[in-house]
Amino acid sequence: KGKVFSFTVVYQTIERYQDKVPYIVALIDLEEGPRLTAQLTDVDAGDVQIGMPVEMVVRKYYEENTDGPIFYGYKFRPAI
Repeated sequence: KGKVFSFTVVYQTIERYQDKVPYIVALIDLEEGPRLTAQLTDVDAGDVQIGMPVEMVVRKYYEENTDGPIFYGYKFRPAI
């Protein structure tokens, strides 16, 4: 768990993520102290606020192809 320290909306990205734009990338201050960069999910850009509580979730990043591996990683969503 953590809080949003800062964020931006990404409108241009590499080809692999073109179907995901726009998306939100934030600096998250974790409760334990470290600060990290992560994508926000399950929230509209207009609803993101500095200091907003968030929690980590595991989500799919992309698939290599229909027969290839699926890549998962962490993202953050508003805390429930």
